[in-house]
Amino acid sequence: MTQLNATELFALIAKTEFKAFSAHDWDAFSGCESEAPFIGYNGDFTIVLDGETVNVIHAEDEFGGQLFSLNEM
Repeated sequence: MTQLNATELFALIAKTEFKAFSAHDWDAFSGCESEAPFIGYNGDFTIVLDGETVNVIHAEDEFGGQLFSLNEM
């Protein structure tokens, strides 16, 4: 799978509808550190907005996704 660059990441985020974490989301992504993370789905991608960290996970990714730090962009 191809890694996303910053431009592709922002385009994907702009086209995704996000919701607050449910109890199930907390179970699946227990490593989140912010008090109110958001999750969205776009095609084969799951996107987790966790404070200043964005995790993009492709459906075929076996390694936990690609992390972005918004502070470093």
